[in-house]
Formats: sequence, structure tokens, C-alpha cells
Amino acid sequence: MNNSTGNMIKFKFNKQKSIEAVLYLISKSGKNSYDLYKIVKMIFEADKYHLNYYMRPVTGDHFVSMAKGIVPSKIYDLCKVEDPKAPFFKKSARIIMANRIANCEYLSESDIEALDLAFEKLNPMTFGQICERNHAENPAWGKNYLEGSSKKIAFDQLIDDPEIIDELKDISSRIII
Repeated sequence: MNNSTGNMIKFKFNKQKSIEAVLYLISKSGKNSYDLYKIVKMIFEADKYHLNYYMRPVTGDHFVSMAKGIVPSKIYDLCKVEDPKAPFFKKSARIIMANRIANCEYLSESDIEALDLAFEKLNPMTFGQICERNHAENPAWGKNYLEGSSKKIAFDQLIDDPEIIDELKDISSRIII
């Protein structure tokens, strides 16, 4: 039985959970601000890991292929908000400032596991190293990148196991993130 999204894997974006995930990663840095580029790449890594191991992403965001790699689209937009009253805001070109700590009630144990793994993997890396690794480890980037665009990447291009792809095509639209 195929879902009504035309046999595509599709999840519903959870904005509140995404905000808490960003705040959680900022807090992991030990400061109240952190690098925007690292945040969006960590969210991508956490979502991809969680999708492959738990059959759902952490945030439900969709991903796009941009010049510097794969980016969670809606979270990237949230990170560019310059409103100092928001839970977090863009302080400068590449710095996001948190206004509060994360409410981890919105994050499951497996969400936190995925976020921790992404943080440990990318935190020590430079911008260039992260960009190079993101391109090298994710063939979906090269398949979808068009200069000057932000083309959406299908979830099935981020999943390693064909059986998971087949199952998620039937159930993904009913999974609550």
C-alpha cells in the first residue's frame, strides 16, 4: 500500500523540536553562541543518522543541495532570523546566539543520541573539512547540486538500506516527528 504522497518518503517538519535541537547543539558547545554552518551540518548528520537507524529523522525538515553541501532548509531559514527575541538568532554572518537553554522534553533519547554523535563528529572540524566531508560522504549532494540553486533532496537518497526505503514509502507520512 502506497501513501498519498505519490510513493515518496515525506515527513512533517516539527518546528518546536527543531528549535530545541538547535538550542541543544549550541549548549553542547559550552557557550551561548555557535557557528551557524556547523549547526546546520550537525542537524543534517543527526537527521541522516536517525533516519537510517530509527526510520525517522529528528526534525522532519527536508534537505537541499547547496554550494557548501546539504542543508536542512527550514532550519537554515530559522537560523538566519535576526530577531533577538527569538529562541536563537543570527548574531553575525556565521554566529547564532541562544536566548535560552533547550527544552529536552521535546527530544527523545534517540534524538539526543543522534545530536550528540553529530556534535562529536563535526565540532572539532573546520569549515573546509566539514564541507569536504559532506560532499564526499553524501552522493545525494552531487546528484542534486545545481550552481546557484537549492534543489530539494529526496529522503530515499539519504537512506542506506533499500528495505527501509520501501517501508518508509508506505508509512512515512503517518510518522509523528
